[in-house]
Formats: sequence, C-alpha cells, structure tokens
Amino acid sequence: MNVMDGVREVNAGMSKKAGEKFGADGVEISVHANSAPDHEDIQGRQFTNEEYEKLQSGRPFKDVTGRHFAAIKRPIGMWNCGHYVFEIIVGVSEPAHGEKELNRYKAKNIKGFEYEGHKYTGYEAEQMQNKIKNEWRKTRGALEIAREAGDSGLANEYQRKMTILQHHYAKFTKAAENFNAEPLTNFNDSATINTVLKTKPSEFKIYEDVKNGADIQQIAGTGFINNQYQPNKGYEDKILKRIAQEQGFDALPNVIDKNEIDKRIAYGEPELFRGVSDEWYAEQLQNREYFAGTGVNGNGTYAAGYSDKAGRNNAINTAFVYTQDKGVVLRMTLDKSAKVANYKDIERELYNGALKNTNYQALKDPLKILEADFGRYAAMLGYDAIFVEDKKFYVVLNRTKLNIEKTFYKDKGDLII
Repeated sequence: MNVMDGVREVNAGMSKKAGEKFGADGVEISVHANSAPDHEDIQGRQFTNEEYEKLQSGRPFKDVTGRHFAAIKRPIGMWNCGHYVFEIIVGVSEPAHGEKELNRYKAKNIKGFEYEGHKYTGYEAEQMQNKIKNEWRKTRGALEIAREAGDSGLANEYQRKMTILQHHYAKFTKAAENFNAEPLTNFNDSATINTVLKTKPSEFKIYEDVKNGADIQQIAGTGFINNQYQPNKGYEDKILKRIAQEQGFDALPNVIDKNEIDKRIAYGEPELFRGVSDEWYAEQLQNREYFAGTGVNGNGTYAAGYSDKAGRNNAINTAFVYTQDKGVVLRMTLDKSAKVANYKDIERELYNGALKNTNYQALKDPLKILEADFGRYAAMLGYDAIFVEDKKFYVVLNRTKLNIEKTFYKDKGDLII
C-alpha cells in the first residue's frame, strides 16, 4: 500500500464513523469522468455495507436494486482509484446520479476520440496524458543532472526532448477537446508541464540581487535586528515572500464549501487545521496578500495534520490552542498534486550546506543567509510544503496548493468526531 492509499483508508474510516452517527447502513460510490473499465459500471451506485465489503474483498456482489456484479480485483479508493464512497441510509438516501446520467458518462468515455489514426477512450486518453507528463518530468530531472555535471551537449539533448514532449502533450489534449471527449481530469495540469519551477537558489532574482550588492537587511525588513534574524516574533519573512512570489506560490488558494472539502478528504488529500488569534488572519490566508510567517521548523504557514484516527482530535486541539480563545480554526486540505518535502531531509541538506559548522545567528555571508531557513530552502527547491513527521504538522509554502473551507470554526465540538 502506498502513502496516499493509506491516507484514503484512514479518511474512509473517519467517514464511516461519521455515518454511524446518523444510522448509515450503506455507501454510494462517487462518479468521475473517464472511469477505468473495472469501475465504470459500479460508480454512482449504492450498496449495503455487507455487499460493499464483498466488493472490496474481491467477491461477487450486488447493488441495492438487486443488480449482480462479478468480482473485481481492484478495491474502491485503492491502487490509484479516483473514486471515494460516502455513507447513506439504504432506501432513504436518493442516488446523486440517475441512470441516464451514468450512461451518458459511460458513452462519452467509450466514444473518446481519434489521434494520429488511433482510437482512444476517455480513460485511455488520461493514461496517455499522464504517461507524457511523467516522461517530461523524468527528462527534466535528467536535464538538471546534466547541467550540474556541466555537460551542455547532453543538457541540450534533454531540452529538445522536453520541447518535443510539450508539443506532443499540447497537440494530444487539443485533439481530445476537439473530438468532444469528456474533459480530462488532469487537463489543467498542462500549466505545470509548461512552467518549470526554479529548483536551486542561484536561479532566483533575489539571489542575483544580493550577489550584486543589494542590502540583505533592507530586503528582509523588520525580521532582522543587527543582521540577526529573529524567528517567532510575529515578523514576516520577506525573503521567503520574495521567493514565493518568484515561484508563483503567493497566488490565492482554492476556497470551497464543506461538502467539497469532505470529498477531497475522502479522496485521500491530507486534512489540516490551522488556528489563528483573529478572523482577520483567516481571511488573509483565504483572500488577501500572501504572508510568510515564521517558525522553528522553517518559515511558512503552519497547519496541524494527522496520520491516524486518534491523531485527528489532537490536531484539532492543537489548532485551537493558537486561537487563544478568541480566534478561529480553518479546515483545509493539501492538494493531491502538492510536492511535499520531509523535514529531516531538508534539515540534513541545510546542515551539510549553508549551516555547516555554524548556526543561523552566526552567518555573515548574505547569500547563505538567503537559503539558511528550512522553509526558504525548500521553496527554492520547488517544494510546496514541508511535513514534520514527528510533530505531524505541515509548513505550507505554496498557498495555491491549499483547499480551504469557507467556514471559520470557533467551537472544537463542531469538528471533533
């Protein structure tokens, strides 16, 4: 089982526990376009808990209407399945999708489109799109290695390959659109394939500015006192803010309603809680100017997470501590596409680099000061967040990867299950 499958399993357990509160005795499987063939006929359908258990364990099963299905090998929500389930009361809960709508999804998937003489279903098109993107990202990694090695000939070869892949990707997705295929679920990720994040400090304009003599203290602002950085004093890390702006991390997050958050959690996105001492700060994270906070495990936006059922209530309690009995808690998820660094890996790299044989307060070299914070360094490497595993919290660097519930919570009883 991979990490995301494990997260989905935990979230499914939380959903089941919540369903027990209102007497749920069955589930309904979600629906998405371009379903894999093994899940096409069962998406959108309702099952009793007993029959769903048969489905998940690879035995023949039937839905609540009595329609029988042969055993399937791949469980719902596992092995890269994009479906999730939500709890229902059998005979009371109306299906979210009617039979005509389900047939329409299936027909569009099967119809697909043609590209260079080959017929693709919608599902096959998604797989091809992902294959191109993965190859592009692998080539980009090889390009960086070639550049580091100083092999310009090999670097140029990889760059040409990336360009060819980009054109192929754009042409393929345009054909899918023109042939009236259901929009590919990752179609918007084309922005990622056409935007190469900066992945080392020397690529940043702020680095070049300091190298050319810009005053590091003037750039950093109030956070520096006598050339020493003061973390955890309520200051903003304006160096991180500049890095975030250069990476495009400062754009607004995705603000959505509770139902959508619940769906994302069921789908496997990590559920996060952030407490602030005033609603203004919550609004700032949702729709105001990017603020680069500070913290001992790296500068950025801190949020409590969890890895098991018991940990969820601990995360909620931790978030409410930061409200100081007067603020609010935000409920969020970290988008499934986020690139997350492990804190210990970033720590090890920094102590083998800018912080080798020294500490932050003793640094004099302004170029080392730029990268000598865990949050700054991770952002410079293109990471969207840092996961501090032993404390089970995240340091978010890229605000665009957050999905934030509109609701502000003032009572932990509204969140604890």
